[in-house]
Amino acid sequence: MKKQLKLTLSMALLFLITFVSFGTIIINEKKEDLFMPHIKNKLEDYLIKNYKEQSNLKTKISYNKDKFILKVISEENNNYYFNIYYKDKKITDSYKKDYIEGNSYFKYLENKLQKDIKKNLDINSKIDIATTLDSMTSKIRKKVLIEEDIKSLEIYTLSSELIIEEWNTLSITTDITNFINKLEKEDIKPNSYILTITNSNNLNESIEITNITTDLIENNKLSLIIDDIINDINSKLLQQEKITYKYKK
Repeated sequence: MKKQLKLTLSMALLFLITFVSFGTIIINEKKEDLFMPHIKNKLEDYLIKNYKEQSNLKTKISYNKDKFILKVISEENNNYYFNIYYKDKKITDSYKKDYIEGNSYFKYLENKLQKDIKKNLDINSKIDIATTLDSMTSKIRKKVLIEEDIKSLEIYTLSSELIIEEWNTLSITTDITNFINKLEKEDIKPNSYILTITNSNNLNESIEITNITTDLIENNKLSLIIDDIINDINSKLLQQEKITYKYKK
Protein backbone atom coordinates (compact mmCIF):
# COMPACT_ATOMS: atom_id res chain seq x y z
CA MET A 1 0.00 0.00 0.00
CA LYS A 2 2.83 2.35 0.91
CA LYS A 3 4.61 1.54 -2.36
CA GLN A 4 1.43 2.30 -4.28
CA LEU A 5 1.04 5.63 -2.45
CA LYS A 6 4.66 6.56 -3.13
CA LEU A 7 4.23 5.68 -6.80
CA THR A 8 1.06 7.78 -7.00
CA LEU A 9 2.74 10.74 -5.31
CA SER A 10 5.77 10.43 -7.61
CA MET A 11 3.54 10.36 -10.68
CA ALA A 12 1.59 13.37 -9.40
CA LEU A 13 4.81 15.28 -8.72
CA LEU A 14 6.16 14.43 -12.17
CA PHE A 15 2.88 15.57 -13.74
CA LEU A 16 3.01 18.83 -11.75
CA ILE A 17 6.61 19.53 -12.78
CA THR A 18 5.80 18.75 -16.42
CA PHE A 19 2.68 20.92 -16.29
CA VAL A 20 4.56 23.87 -14.75
CA SER A 21 7.45 23.50 -17.21
CA PHE A 22 5.19 23.46 -20.24
CA GLY A 23 3.15 26.31 -18.77
CA THR A 24 6.29 28.40 -18.31
CA ILE A 25 7.42 27.68 -21.86
CA ILE A 26 4.01 28.62 -23.27
CA ILE A 27 3.85 31.82 -21.20
CA ASN A 28 7.36 32.86 -22.33
CA GLU A 29 6.50 32.15 -25.97
CA LYS A 30 3.19 33.99 -25.75
CA LYS A 31 4.45 36.73 -23.43
CA GLU A 32 4.34 39.31 -26.19
CA ASP A 33 0.66 38.62 -27.01
CA LEU A 34 -0.46 38.18 -23.41
CA PHE A 35 1.03 41.36 -21.96
CA MET A 36 1.13 43.64 -25.03
CA PRO A 37 -2.24 45.45 -24.53
CA HIS A 38 -1.59 46.08 -20.82
CA ILE A 39 1.99 47.29 -21.37
CA LYS A 40 0.91 49.47 -24.29
CA ASN A 41 -1.59 51.26 -22.04
CA LYS A 42 1.13 51.79 -19.42
CA LEU A 43 3.52 53.26 -21.98
CA GLU A 44 0.90 55.51 -23.56
CA ASP A 45 -0.07 56.78 -20.10
CA TYR A 46 3.62 57.55 -19.53
CA LEU A 47 3.72 59.41 -22.84
CA ILE A 48 0.68 61.53 -21.96
CA LYS A 49 1.97 62.26 -18.46
CA ASN A 50 5.53 63.22 -19.46
CA TYR A 51 5.22 64.52 -23.02
CA LYS A 52 1.73 65.97 -23.49
CA GLU A 53 2.80 67.95 -26.55
CA GLN A 54 3.80 64.67 -28.28
CA SER A 55 0.89 62.51 -27.11
CA ASN A 56 -1.07 62.94 -30.37
CA LEU A 57 1.71 61.39 -32.45
CA LYS A 58 1.55 57.94 -34.03
CA THR A 59 2.66 55.07 -31.80
CA LYS A 60 3.70 51.51 -32.53
CA ILE A 61 4.53 48.87 -29.93
CA SER A 62 6.88 45.91 -30.32
CA TYR A 63 8.74 43.38 -28.20
CA ASN A 64 12.47 42.90 -28.63
CA LYS A 65 14.38 40.28 -26.59
CA ASP A 66 13.68 41.35 -23.02
CA LYS A 67 11.77 44.61 -23.34
CA PHE A 68 8.66 46.23 -24.79
CA ILE A 69 9.24 49.26 -27.02
CA LEU A 70 6.71 51.97 -27.83
CA LYS A 71 7.86 53.87 -30.91
CA VAL A 72 6.56 57.45 -30.95
CA ILE A 73 6.67 58.70 -34.54
CA SER A 74 6.68 62.36 -35.61
CA GLU A 75 4.08 63.72 -38.02
CA GLU A 76 6.90 65.50 -39.87
CA ASN A 77 8.80 62.37 -40.85
CA ASN A 78 8.32 58.63 -40.24
CA ASN A 79 12.06 58.21 -39.67
CA TYR A 80 12.06 60.81 -36.89
CA TYR A 81 10.96 59.20 -33.63
CA PHE A 82 11.84 58.33 -30.06
CA ASN A 83 11.26 55.18 -28.02
CA ILE A 84 9.71 54.44 -24.65
CA TYR A 85 10.99 51.22 -23.07
CA TYR A 86 9.41 48.87 -20.53
CA LYS A 87 11.77 46.39 -18.87
CA ASP A 88 11.65 44.76 -15.42
CA LYS A 89 8.66 46.94 -14.49
CA LYS A 90 10.69 50.10 -15.19
CA ILE A 91 9.97 52.69 -17.89
CA THR A 92 12.67 54.72 -19.62
CA ASP A 93 12.79 56.68 -22.87
CA SER A 94 15.09 58.14 -25.53
CA TYR A 95 13.23 61.45 -25.86
CA LYS A 96 16.19 63.80 -25.26
CA LYS A 97 18.71 61.80 -27.29
CA ASP A 98 16.48 60.89 -30.25
CA TYR A 99 13.73 63.52 -30.39
CA ILE A 100 15.41 66.65 -29.09
CA GLU A 101 18.94 66.00 -30.38
CA GLY A 102 17.89 63.82 -33.33
CA ASN A 103 20.37 61.00 -32.75
CA SER A 104 18.50 58.08 -34.39
CA TYR A 105 17.26 60.26 -37.25
CA PHE A 106 20.78 61.51 -37.95
CA LYS A 107 22.05 57.92 -38.10
CA TYR A 108 19.40 57.27 -40.74
CA LEU A 109 20.51 60.34 -42.73
CA GLU A 110 24.19 59.40 -42.42
CA ASN A 111 23.53 55.90 -43.77
CA LYS A 112 21.31 57.28 -46.52
CA LEU A 113 23.99 59.69 -47.78
CA GLN A 114 26.72 57.03 -47.55
CA LYS A 115 24.62 54.72 -49.74
CA ASP A 116 23.89 57.51 -52.24
CA ILE A 117 27.60 58.35 -52.56
CA LYS A 118 28.45 54.69 -53.06
CA LYS A 119 25.70 54.23 -55.64
CA ASN A 120 26.30 57.42 -57.65
CA LEU A 121 30.06 57.88 -57.34
CA ASP A 122 31.33 54.44 -56.31
CA ILE A 123 33.04 55.99 -53.28
CA ASN A 124 33.14 54.37 -49.87
CA SER A 125 32.64 57.01 -47.23
CA LYS A 126 31.62 57.57 -43.64
CA ILE A 127 29.34 60.47 -42.76
CA ASP A 128 29.27 62.00 -39.27
CA ILE A 129 26.80 64.78 -38.54
CA ALA A 130 28.54 67.18 -36.17
CA THR A 131 25.55 68.96 -34.66
CA THR A 132 22.19 68.32 -32.98
CA LEU A 133 18.69 68.93 -34.26
CA ASP A 134 17.82 71.40 -31.52
CA SER A 135 20.85 73.57 -32.32
CA MET A 136 19.77 74.11 -35.94
CA THR A 137 17.89 77.14 -37.20
CA SER A 138 14.22 76.50 -37.95
CA LYS A 139 14.89 76.78 -41.70
CA ILE A 140 17.65 74.15 -41.72
CA ARG A 141 15.71 71.92 -39.33
CA LYS A 142 12.72 71.99 -41.68
CA LYS A 143 14.90 71.13 -44.69
CA VAL A 144 16.51 68.25 -42.82
CA LEU A 145 13.18 66.80 -41.67
CA ILE A 146 11.04 67.39 -44.74
CA GLU A 147 13.53 66.90 -47.56
CA GLU A 148 15.85 64.39 -45.84
CA ASP A 149 18.68 66.14 -47.70
CA ILE A 150 21.88 67.12 -45.92
CA LYS A 151 24.42 66.73 -48.71
CA SER A 152 24.70 70.47 -49.45
CA LEU A 153 24.52 71.48 -45.79
CA GLU A 154 27.86 71.96 -44.10
CA ILE A 155 26.85 70.10 -40.96
CA TYR A 156 28.80 66.87 -41.37
CA THR A 157 32.25 65.39 -41.81
CA LEU A 158 33.03 63.02 -44.67
CA SER A 159 35.71 60.37 -44.19
CA SER A 160 37.21 58.35 -47.02
CA GLU A 161 40.41 56.74 -48.30
CA LEU A 162 42.47 57.65 -51.35
CA ILE A 163 45.03 55.34 -52.92
CA ILE A 164 47.85 57.53 -54.27
CA GLU A 165 49.87 56.37 -57.28
CA GLU A 166 52.86 58.67 -56.72
CA TRP A 167 53.91 59.56 -53.19
CA ASN A 168 54.78 63.23 -53.61
CA THR A 169 53.22 66.60 -52.83
CA LEU A 170 51.93 67.30 -56.33
CA SER A 171 50.32 63.89 -56.83
CA ILE A 172 48.67 63.84 -53.40
CA THR A 173 47.43 67.43 -53.72
CA THR A 174 46.02 66.73 -57.20
CA ASP A 175 44.23 63.54 -56.12
CA ILE A 176 42.68 65.21 -53.07
CA THR A 177 41.56 68.19 -55.15
CA ASN A 178 40.02 65.93 -57.82
CA PHE A 179 38.29 63.86 -55.16
CA ILE A 180 36.70 66.92 -53.52
CA ASN A 181 35.72 68.43 -56.89
CA LYS A 182 34.06 65.15 -57.86
CA LEU A 183 31.90 65.28 -54.76
CA GLU A 184 31.09 68.96 -55.14
CA LYS A 185 29.82 68.39 -58.68
CA GLU A 186 27.14 66.22 -57.05
CA ASP A 187 26.43 69.04 -54.58
CA ILE A 188 28.02 67.07 -51.74
CA LYS A 189 29.55 69.70 -49.49
CA PRO A 190 30.61 68.57 -46.03
CA ASN A 191 31.95 70.93 -43.42
CA SER A 192 35.30 69.12 -43.58
CA TYR A 193 37.01 65.92 -44.72
CA ILE A 194 38.98 63.24 -42.92
CA LEU A 195 41.08 61.58 -45.62
CA THR A 196 43.35 58.60 -45.33
CA ILE A 197 45.93 58.71 -48.10
CA THR A 198 47.73 55.44 -48.85
CA ASN A 199 50.73 54.82 -51.08
CA SER A 200 49.77 52.24 -53.73
CA ASN A 201 53.41 51.14 -53.96
CA ASN A 202 53.71 50.70 -50.21
CA LEU A 203 50.43 50.03 -48.42
CA ASN A 204 52.15 50.46 -45.06
CA GLU A 205 52.70 54.11 -45.94
CA SER A 206 49.40 55.64 -44.97
CA ILE A 207 48.44 58.94 -43.32
CA GLU A 208 45.10 60.07 -41.90
CA ILE A 209 44.56 63.84 -42.30
CA THR A 210 41.74 65.64 -40.52
CA ASN A 211 40.00 68.98 -41.15
CA ILE A 212 40.67 69.28 -44.88
CA THR A 213 38.33 71.90 -46.35
CA THR A 214 37.56 73.41 -49.75
CA ASP A 215 38.96 76.72 -48.45
CA LEU A 216 42.44 75.19 -48.46
CA ILE A 217 42.11 74.49 -52.18
CA GLU A 218 40.61 77.86 -53.01
CA ASN A 219 43.34 79.67 -51.05
CA ASN A 220 46.17 77.57 -52.54
CA LYS A 221 47.19 76.25 -49.14
CA LEU A 222 46.61 72.55 -49.73
CA SER A 223 49.92 71.79 -51.41
CA LEU A 224 51.85 73.58 -48.63
CA ILE A 225 49.96 71.55 -46.04
CA ILE A 226 50.56 68.25 -47.83
CA ASP A 227 54.25 69.05 -48.17
CA ASP A 228 54.54 69.64 -44.43
CA ILE A 229 52.64 66.44 -43.67
CA ILE A 230 54.63 64.06 -45.86
CA ASN A 231 57.78 65.57 -44.42
CA ASP A 232 56.33 65.15 -40.94
CA ILE A 233 56.57 68.84 -40.03
CA ASN A 234 53.96 70.15 -37.63
CA SER A 235 54.16 73.66 -39.04
CA LYS A 236 52.46 76.89 -37.99
CA LEU A 237 50.27 76.61 -41.10
CA LEU A 238 48.92 73.24 -39.94
CA GLN A 239 48.26 74.68 -36.51
CA GLN A 240 46.53 77.76 -37.94
CA GLU A 241 44.26 75.63 -40.12
CA LYS A 242 43.71 73.13 -37.29
CA ILE A 243 45.01 70.30 -39.43
CA THR A 244 46.06 67.14 -37.62
CA TYR A 245 47.57 63.99 -39.06
CA LYS A 246 48.78 60.60 -37.97
CA TYR A 247 50.59 57.74 -39.64
CA LYS A 248 48.55 54.55 -39.79
CA LYS A 249 49.93 51.03 -39.75
